[in-house]
Amino acid sequence: MELYVRSATTGTLRRLTNSRGYDAEASYSPDGQWIVFSSTRDGYNRNLSAAEQKQLGVDPSYFGEIYLMRADADGTPPGG
Repeated sequence: MELYVRSATTGTLRRLTNSRGYDAEASYSPDGQWIVFSSTRDGYNRNLSAAEQKQLGVDPSYFGEIYLMRADADGTPPGG
């Protein structure tokens, strides 16, 4: 699942994320400069140990993390 932003004036969509996993639950900061969202990308973007692979199969939300990105960015969170 990916995040998109829709222009209120034109209706056009802009993709904010492009990562395997679940990116959702997004919200803008009060000043509109930042977007915070949850993601399970850590469970898909690296080699997992056998125990982690089992955990991913049982409960993907175990890999859930909070990410922060600039609202005017290309969709890559800082350090992402």
